[in-house]
Amino acid sequence: MILRNLSFLLLVMILLAGCVSTPSNPPSAPASATSTAPQAASITATPQAGAAPIVSANFKTYSGDTFEMRYPADWTVREEQQFVLFTSPLAGAQDSFQESLNVVLAPTDLTLEAFVQNALGDTFESDSAQLADSRETTLSDLPARQVTYTEKSADATLAYLQIFTVSDGNAAIVTLTSTPDAIAAYQSAAVQIITSFKLKAKSSVSVPAESSMEPEIVRKWRVYSQSIYYDDGGSNFLETPATTLLQLNADQTWSFGSSSGTWSIQPIAETDWQKWGVSSYGPTRKLVLNGWNGGTNDGPIEESGSRVDFMWVIYRVVPPTVSAPGQVQMKFGQTYGG
Repeated sequence: MILRNLSFLLLVMILLAGCVSTPSNPPSAPASATSTAPQAASITATPQAGAAPIVSANFKTYSGDTFEMRYPADWTVREEQQFVLFTSPLAGAQDSFQESLNVVLAPTDLTLEAFVQNALGDTFESDSAQLADSRETTLSDLPARQVTYTEKSADATLAYLQIFTVSDGNAAIVTLTSTPDAIAAYQSAAVQIITSFKLKAKSSVSVPAESSMEPEIVRKWRVYSQSIYYDDGGSNFLETPATTLLQLNADQTWSFGSSSGTWSIQPIAETDWQKWGVSSYGPTRKLVLNGWNGGTNDGPIEESGSRVDFMWVIYRVVPPTVSAPGQVQMKFGQTYGG
């Protein structure tokens, strides 16, 4: 959901100036890291005349440990450790984007407005994002903030509707993601979903070990390098996306192009090094991305003192995404200004 266009050459020079040594025997990982995930869209859009009804009139009720709500009966549901994702079916042969809605609950000691600012502040510092509306509302009978915006990336322009509320030390974020042209067709369903959302009494949010909101992590990250290591031997450098940024948000959601999910920071276990196919070379923490490449993938975090220099995401890939099965390793470095 979040991509930026800047001078690639200048940024590479800046990153090289603060370079930290890379592992001599790099990790292995699945390629084609892109999974379509949720974010928001303009709910005030006017439906186009004669638009086909692409949302089921029937609704089911989802009831989890922390919340319940209604959703269209023809949408699919995916439960992860830190979020629940509801995805619409494709509207037809010409439809290539599945609208979606996700719900994230995260612990916080911030006020509602401070939480929203932390979660979205970096987004609107870029010319690629355009705020359409920001207003006070309610979610689960609690004071809430509704933000509607579009964001342009190298892949596409997406529309987002996000509603935030904070209660009893937890923040709830409901995000609808669509294309600007299709959002009007989902207006009725979105209203019914959001108004039916109810937090369960005294629900507690479980956060994976050593989750972190620190500024060194919550920011935009640029792809520094990308390589594939084939199962049958040999390796290749892959094209490095120059304008697609990995955005790690304070609400513990992430976005990379049109993909998104949730993230956490966890200690590295010995089995992680075995999985990555690399000998331990110093890092003690790893970045975990739920929803990356259709699953949960991770990689070591390289730190010097209190500074995070680089983060890796390592994942497996198989044909037809690539010519032969192997592991992809993506190295991310900080972007200047956030």
